[in-house]
Amino acid sequence: MLTISRATWVWQGAFYASWIPLTVLVWRIAERWDLAELGWARLLARHLVLLLVVSGLQASVVTAVGLTLVPENESAIAAITGQLRGRMYQEVVMYLAVVMTSQAVVLYDRSRAQEVQAAQLEAQLSVARLESLRAQIQPHFLFNSLHTIASLVRDGRNPEAVRLISGVSDLLRRLLDTNAVAHAIEEELAVTSTYLDVQRARFGDRLTADVTLVPDAAGARVPVLIVQPLVENALRHGLADQVTAGHVRVVASRDNDDLVIRVDDNGTGVPPGWRADASTGTGLANIRGRLQAMYPGRGVVDAGPRRDGGFAVTIRLPFSVA
Repeated sequence: MLTISRATWVWQGAFYASWIPLTVLVWRIAERWDLAELGWARLLARHLVLLLVVSGLQASVVTAVGLTLVPENESAIAAITGQLRGRMYQEVVMYLAVVMTSQAVVLYDRSRAQEVQAAQLEAQLSVARLESLRAQIQPHFLFNSLHTIASLVRDGRNPEAVRLISGVSDLLRRLLDTNAVAHAIEEELAVTSTYLDVQRARFGDRLTADVTLVPDAAGARVPVLIVQPLVENALRHGLADQVTAGHVRVVASRDNDDLVIRVDDNGTGVPPGWRADASTGTGLANIRGRLQAMYPGRGVVDAGPRRDGGFAVTIRLPFSVA
């Protein structure tokens, strides 16, 4: 039966046990050395020096433990030299294993940190895009409203002008009192209703409108000013030049995990040769950009003529109450 001597146990045990603190030492030092900063030549030189230092230190520790527990007729220098000669290949293997593991962990941590940083930058970029698009919408609406007020005053329709000024003031207060990117669908439809009240001062009996929130869609969060530009487009492109009475309908409903908002009108529809992929007006372009920024791959805008005349736009976005 093969037996292992006490001396073998002591010397082998001292060798492997000493690698416990040395692993921590090598790990801490190696993780601070950056290849991009040092270059291959300097990095390899540093590792070679560290390997020699660690090997000499370990051989000294193993020799001290071995000669203390198993006294032999051998000098400490001879024992250290023997350790270095006989175990150098093991030193190299152990050192490489520690260094490679350390670098793998460092690279993983850096990769995770870069992913988090990229996500944060993407979120900041999305917010910046939304604010930029929102900033384009508010002056556009304000200029149109001021133009309408001026037209009413020129025509001597002062009561309508006063009512329009009051409505514009209320609408601007709603829009400028918050810096939120999104709010409840109820608030969005309230803004839309106020806008329609303002426009009735301009169109008079030529404009009727319905704004409906289906109960199962209550509480949904939507981007600020996502519906009003669609209603504005319907009035400006579909109903402004129409002699007969025009009607705008807004309906917000839920379809499983999606919120669906539809805005349609019975206006003049689209000109001959119109194509859905050519619908790049300011209102639709802004909405598409905002939805893409807030809901990548989930925010959809469909626009096109209705079968019985007029135009319809449907927005589909994830249903969320958070």
